[in-house]
Amino acid sequence: MDRFAYEQSEPVPLRSPARFGPPIDIKDNEVESPATVAGRIERAANELGVERIQYVHPDCGFWMLPRGVADGNMRSLVEGRNLFEGK
Repeated sequence: MDRFAYEQSEPVPLRSPARFGPPIDIKDNEVESPATVAGRIERAANELGVERIQYVHPDCGFWMLPRGVADGNMRSLVEGRNLFEGK
């Protein structure tokens, strides 16, 4: 099961803008695909409302990853965001 997936019986009443991060699993040494990142952003947008997401960002846990994995995940974060936005 995707650790980003969850079930919710009632919507959470949120009033302020949301900062969504990270759509990347920092406990995995595999580089996430842009499509996976875009899917996670889409799920968050469906739950929170796309108008509430100001930006997506990496987690400070990237420092624990090998440099090549962290760099690859940063590229996937940008490319996944672009896929989500239709760019």
